[in-house]
Amino acid sequence: RVEDNPALYHACQSGGEVMALFIFTPQQWRQHHVSARRLALMAAALQALQRRLAQLGIPLHCHSCPDFAAVPAALEAIIRSERLTALAVNREYAWDEVRRDQAVAGLCARRGVHWHSWHASTVAPPGSVLTRQGSPYKVFTPFRRSWLERMALSERDALPLPAPRAAADPLAPPGGSLDGAACSPLTSGLAEEAVAGWPADEASASQRLDRF
Repeated sequence: RVEDNPALYHACQSGGEVMALFIFTPQQWRQHHVSARRLALMAAALQALQRRLAQLGIPLHCHSCPDFAAVPAALEAIIRSERLTALAVNREYAWDEVRRDQAVAGLCARRGVHWHSWHASTVAPPGSVLTRQGSPYKVFTPFRRSWLERMALSERDALPLPAPRAAADPLAPPGGSLDGAACSPLTSGLAEEAVAGWPADEASASQRLDRF
C-alpha cells in the first residue's frame, strides 16, 4: 500500500531518491503452499501499486531469486548496481521472514547501508501486549482489556500520503521493471477470470474495510 506505509513515508522524508523494490521467491512460495489464486492477486496488487507509486514519481522494481535464503545475495547485487545508501522495510513476523530480514540487516551492516525497519502489519506488534509479570496472556478477557488500554494510550492518526517527488509526472507511464513478463511467475497456469471480482487495488481494499 501507499497510504499509512511507515517504510515508504519515512524513506520519502529523507529527501533523497526513492525506489520501491519487490523480490519474487517462487521456490519459497511453493514450500509455503501459496495458492495460484493468491499469486495472481499478488500480481494484480503489484500492478496497481506500480500505478499508484508512479503518481508519486517512485519506480517499482522487481527482481527474482529462488527463496528467502537467496535474498541477501540478490539485494547485495542491487545495492551495488543502484548505489543504495539505505533500505527501509515494514517488518514481517513469520519465522522464515524474520530470519530473512535478520540476514538482510546483517548484509546492510557489512555494506554500510542504513537499515530501517518499521512496524506496520498489525495494530500492536506481536508479543507487546503482556501481563504485569511480562508473560503472555492465557485468558482472552484480561488480554482484551489490556489490549484496549494500550490502544487508548498509543492511538495515532494514519501516516499521510508521501508528497510527490519533484520529477513526478501524473501522465507518465509507470516506472520500474514490472510488466506482464515479470508477473508471469505469479500468473502462469491461472485463467484471468479465476480472480475476477477480487479487486486488488488499495482503494478497493479501503472501501471494503469501511463497509465492514
